Amino acid sequence: MIQTKSSKNTNAKLSEFAAHSPLQDFARNSRATLSSKATKRDWVTQKDFDCHAEFLLLTRKKMSHLKVKPAVTEEMRFRGS
Repeated sequence: MIQTKSSKNTNAKLSEFAAHSPLQDFARNSRATLSSKATKRDWVTQKDFDCHAEFLLLTRKKMSHLKVKPAVTEEMRFRGS
C-alpha cells in the first residue's frame, strides 16, 4: 500500500497523540497498581507455582524413600535375630 506524505504525517500525529493520551496513562497506572497489589498479596506467577509444585513432589518422593528405608532395616534386623 502506498502512503502519501499527508497520510504519513497524520499517522505520526495520531501515534504521538495516543502516546500522550489519558488512556495510555490509565493503562500504565493500572499495570503499576496491579503489580503492587500482587506483590502485597504474595501472588506468584504460574511458572513459579509450577516450579514449586514440582519441587514439593520431588521432596515427597525422597521423603517416602527415607521412610521406607528404616522400615526395611528394622524388618531385616528382626528377621536376623
